[in-house]
Amino acid sequence: MKISFVGMGAGHPDSLTAEARQALLAADCIIGAPRLLKGLPEGCTDCRHALILPEEIAAFIKSHPRYGHFALAFSGDVGFYSGARRLYELLSDHSIEVFPGLSSVQLMAARLHRPWQDMHLVSAHAEHTDPVPAVMNHATCFFLTGHTGPAALSAALYQAGMHHVSLIVGQNLGLPDERIVRGTPAELMNMSFEPLSVLIADNSRPLPAGPVTHGLPDAQFLRGDVPMTKQAVRAVALSKLAISPHETLYDVGAGTGSVAVEMALLARYGRVYALEHKAEALSLIEQNRLRFGVYNLSCVPGMAPGSMEHLPPPDAVFIGGSRGHMAAILDALARKNPRVRVVVTAIALETVAEALERLKKPPFTGLEVVTLAAADAKVLGGYHMMTGQNPITILSAAAKED
Repeated sequence: MKISFVGMGAGHPDSLTAEARQALLAADCIIGAPRLLKGLPEGCTDCRHALILPEEIAAFIKSHPRYGHFALAFSGDVGFYSGARRLYELLSDHSIEVFPGLSSVQLMAARLHRPWQDMHLVSAHAEHTDPVPAVMNHATCFFLTGHTGPAALSAALYQAGMHHVSLIVGQNLGLPDERIVRGTPAELMNMSFEPLSVLIADNSRPLPAGPVTHGLPDAQFLRGDVPMTKQAVRAVALSKLAISPHETLYDVGAGTGSVAVEMALLARYGRVYALEHKAEALSLIEQNRLRFGVYNLSCVPGMAPGSMEHLPPPDAVFIGGSRGHMAAILDALARKNPRVRVVVTAIALETVAEALERLKKPPFTGLEVVTLAAADAKVLGGYHMMTGQNPITILSAAAKED
């Protein structure tokens, strides 16, 4: 038995490669989505079955050995966000040949007279695809839309404050009713688009590539009269959190948002939530968020632990202020994620005692305690004098599922 994986491009005969056309004409049975089966070239077999799920396709093939040559039709290119990946695994014991087709990113780039080798490619097939981290980090992103369409993607960018981003939607590419629409997130978020749509986002101010060190200079942050976690403490606390690029993070009692901003720079493809109840602090967090271009950072007003109730489970959490609710906050975090990593900073001995008491108990484990005493040099006359900061105790632990 032979199986041909065929990329059908835009889904009609004119967008097929010559090899793909010949594979379809030679097949005894053709399987694919209903739209693709309607777009087959003349002369193809009448044995056509509308199946989409890889498991159903594989089961059908294995239960119909009388067909000597199957052709599986895929929209666009076989290797670009198609069901072929799973089918390679399910049909690994069969002879497979692959015929690539024109992908939607190629068609869109051609319509715009632009190269596409530097575009960051993203699938928005998931129901709640978040475009913000990808667009924040790249000059140009291409979204293959699905459950999350162009309007929803535009709305997410608008709500994150990315109003400077330019968007282009390609609708029904390669078909007679093809349409190209340009606009801002505010303009496109309320428009309607066909299911066969793609989106390009051009960001004139992407975050610079390269390493991010722990502990940005204090002077880079807007502060006002709100308490701020100082550079040396931030550096140690962030190293204890061991943040990865795609994680979900909380900064509880965020103050100016200095820790939250650095979290967002480290978790470039994740999400950071700054929890704060003071209006002045929330305003500063928003200003610092825009100042650093970390649109993956969201302000959450209110008092923890109540304010974290509807947030997604965190991978790691920094607690810089608890307002006397330390035990309740730690309990809530452990319920949200039984493996959450936590770092607490405290000046008052009472806060240290409260955090220490709770972090010594299950489900937390691996407790570490460090006291940091830092001093800054200030110029007085012709001399540099060291001015000490308040000693800070840093406690770190991880919850461990029983």
